[in-house]
Order: sequence, then C-alpha cells, then structure tokens
Amino acid sequence: MNGCIVITPERIYEGEEEVVETITSLGSRVHIRKPNSDMISLRNYCDRILKTSVKTNVTLNRERELAMELGIGGIHTPFAAVENNCKEASMLVSCSTHSFEEAQRADEMGVSYYFLSPIFDSISKQGYLRNFDDSSLREFTSRYHRCVALGGVEFNRLEELTHFYSIALLGAVWQIEGDKLNISKSIEQFKKINDRWQELKGYTI
Repeated sequence: MNGCIVITPERIYEGEEEVVETITSLGSRVHIRKPNSDMISLRNYCDRILKTSVKTNVTLNRERELAMELGIGGIHTPFAAVENNCKEASMLVSCSTHSFEEAQRADEMGVSYYFLSPIFDSISKQGYLRNFDDSSLREFTSRYHRCVALGGVEFNRLEELTHFYSIALLGAVWQIEGDKLNISKSIEQFKKINDRWQELKGYTI
C-alpha cells in the first residue's frame, strides 16, 4: 500500500470532500467512518465525496451493500464478520483488532490489512492509552505483514513505525477549530505526514 490511511471524523463537516480528494489523488486511502449518521445522510455524504475522489482509494465502514452499490474500493468490517466478508470479497477487506491474538487471526483469515490499536496514546479519544510495547510489536510485524498502526500516530513518531505495513491517521490530520473544519490546515497536515511516511518507506507513486 502506497501512502497512509486516513479515517474521517465521526461527524460530517463542510469541506471534507476537498481533503478526501487530496488524500485519494495522492495514492493514500480514506476510511469513511460516520457511526452517528443515518443511511440517508451517509449516502448523501458518500455521493458528495465520490464526485471528486478516487473511488478505488476509498473504504466504507460496515455498510457492505452500499459500498458495493457505489463501486468503492474497500469495506471495513467488524472483526466478528471478517471471515464471511473475506470469502465473498470483491473489494479490499479490512478490520480493527486490539490484541495480537485478534491481529494474528485476521491475518490468517486473509484480510487485505488490519488496524492494531492503540499503538500510542490516542489523539482523538481521551483515555485511550497505549496497549503494546515496542519490542513485542516489532516481533509481531516481522511475522505478520499486513498490520496497520492506529492510535496516537503523528509526524514526530513516524520513524518508530516503519516496520508496520502502513499507518492510520485521524486526529493528526483533521484540524477542527471550534465547530468547523480547517480545510487548508488539514490538507497541509496530511501532506506533511504522508510525504515523510513515503520517504521513510521508500514508496514511489
């Protein structure tokens, strides 16, 4: 996977489509996660996002049928539903894991990649604290190669994460000021992190 993975904020902000367009056009991936949106709001949001974004670089959280209908590139499924989704896969399949046991099982079931969290103390979730030590992480990722670091990932910690398949970002990218999204700052933050990550991993787009 070239570049990073960026998870959307839980609520919908005006201007997100501009940030998503930039992320997907540069070869990185966006996970649409809107847990508090009803299906009508989610569909409208996706329609707006997909007008300008690279569909194959978008993953939708949980809503498999909608993802297939919209022709996007991936579905992010609950861990309990991974096996069935992998068997029927016509797109990338990912899931979240919170232990080495879950991560190993996800890898063995053939998911495209899986989040492991929290690697560091979370930026976006207060009280969501680091759950793994570095030596254990390095030993795990030396054997299982589709593991994506999630939780507290930010620019100053990228060098510690190069043994991961990729990184997932949320709070480090989205710049929310008051009740509004700062579009230009969010794009700037993403580009700063993504450029450095690609440099460290030796990617070429």
